[in-house]
Amino acid sequence: MASALRSTVTKRQVHITMVPAPRNIAQSRTVLKSLQQFGEVATFWNLKYDYRPKAQNTGRGALAIFETTHAATNAVNASPLAVPIPESCISPDEPFPTASTSESEHTSSKPTITCTINFSEHDPNVSIRQNPYHRQFHLSKTWFEVQDLIRSKGPRGVPLVQYADCFTRRKGQVPMRIRDMWLRESEKNGAMSLMTLWRRGLEREQEEKAEEEKRKQDAKDLKGAEEVRTDGGAVEANQGKEQNESVLNASQVDAGTAIRTEQDLEMKENETVAQGEQQGQQRQVEG
Repeated sequence: MASALRSTVTKRQVHITMVPAPRNIAQSRTVLKSLQQFGEVATFWNLKYDYRPKAQNTGRGALAIFETTHAATNAVNASPLAVPIPESCISPDEPFPTASTSESEHTSSKPTITCTINFSEHDPNVSIRQNPYHRQFHLSKTWFEVQDLIRSKGPRGVPLVQYADCFTRRKGQVPMRIRDMWLRESEKNGAMSLMTLWRRGLEREQEEKAEEEKRKQDAKDLKGAEEVRTDGGAVEANQGKEQNESVLNASQVDAGTAIRTEQDLEMKENETVAQGEQQGQQRQVEG
């Protein structure tokens, strides 16, 4: 039965090679919309976001499972498929690479992703079993409560066998050699403990907070420097104004001193003339 189900899925499953590789989720969504023109897509999996260790250029590949075999066949027959990328999906900092030809120099064309579609023999169940976060859950089928729920039909039963394992009783011990084997396989597939996940998340949160505080401090320092420059300009303007006022006052004082000096000279000349006239009159009287 498993082999029959696998053969059915294989007929509906295709592998897509995307050149150039999508840069973000929006571009991957555009490729998915282009595939949906052939029929309903049940699963679309960009290998760039695979949990397992990735090889180089993994982001160029994707797996898709159609609802019908006819849709998958039409998609393979339409290969290669040129998917135009909207301008909203292109990052302004990272321009989308396009082929430079003599014609493209004169005519501006939208960037596209070339999708080569072929049937795939990939077994999705293997990926599910290799997922370190989708394993190490064992049913205690030997319990009488679980067996009763599994055998029961109707509203008292369970839709899936996994739902029967819901009791808080202690489960059987797992040998250490099996635990070590699980641990080695999980580490090989890129898994980590919950404590490691928590620590990484805490470190990332602290780094983000430090970067945010640094940005705020830089903005504060920049604002302070601008205020200092503004205050310095105002101080220089006030100093220049005070210097101008002092020069003006000094010139006014000098002008007043010069006027008083001229007045004193005139008074002295008048006194000299008056004394000369008095002396002349006395001489005439004596003669």
